[in-house]
Amino acid sequence: MRALLLTVMMLCACLFVPGCFGDEEEEVVCEDTIFLSQFDTYLCGFELDYNDSSSSSSSLTPASQITIDVTVLGDIPVDIISLRGDAYTDWATCWRFDYYEELSEFGSMGATFEGELQGDISVPYGGTEFYVILDNPESCDPPVSGTTMWEGKTPATFEGFLEGGIYSVFLQENRDVSVELVGGDEKSRFFSCEEDDTCNLYEEPGYTYLGYIYAAHSDDWEVRFSGDVTGDSDIMIQAMEVIEIDFRVSIT
Repeated sequence: MRALLLTVMMLCACLFVPGCFGDEEEEVVCEDTIFLSQFDTYLCGFELDYNDSSSSSSSLTPASQITIDVTVLGDIPVDIISLRGDAYTDWATCWRFDYYEELSEFGSMGATFEGELQGDISVPYGGTEFYVILDNPESCDPPVSGTTMWEGKTPATFEGFLEGGIYSVFLQENRDVSVELVGGDEKSRFFSCEEDDTCNLYEEPGYTYLGYIYAAHSDDWEVRFSGDVTGDSDIMIQAMEVIEIDFRVSIT
């Protein structure tokens, strides 16, 4: 089952009014370099505004041109999906969903799309909202464990080189510990499974899944494990297989 992990579910929100920046001016809605593991998804969301002053009786918003550029920095494909807001729930719950075929590609190794979008205010939910989604092709499959790269006992500090990517953290069952990526920021940090209700996502015998570390870039990092009242608890870090992607969405 797909889980929208908080690291790379970076919802780039934009209320876009066609023509308000000039007919030919480009507005960059989302732009980033990201990592996706099996259940990670990047959402670029925006809304096309309906101009009430228009004399037209049509329920459609003025047409907007969209350009999507995706570069896969590796050999693992990604699903590029463009859909309207009223199809989002079906996609998120792994049901069949409607999408824009000319702005989407499954199992892509990188692509550039150009096309036209129009919202529809007659659709009660999501008719003027749009998402460009980067998704792991295996996001609706059973979980695949990562590769164990470090084990220790609390209190402890991992010190070493981490490639940019995603690292799952596990703790001995029925124990509690605080996890900190030292020197991190809003993007590079530890994300607790309680933030997105994914604590039952992975199962490792004798362990509880705590969440994951997102390293936005390769560097020497410290991961600090503290606050374990019992002490001497087993801790484990697993490196997850990830897709690295450069991503840009713009509208004119």
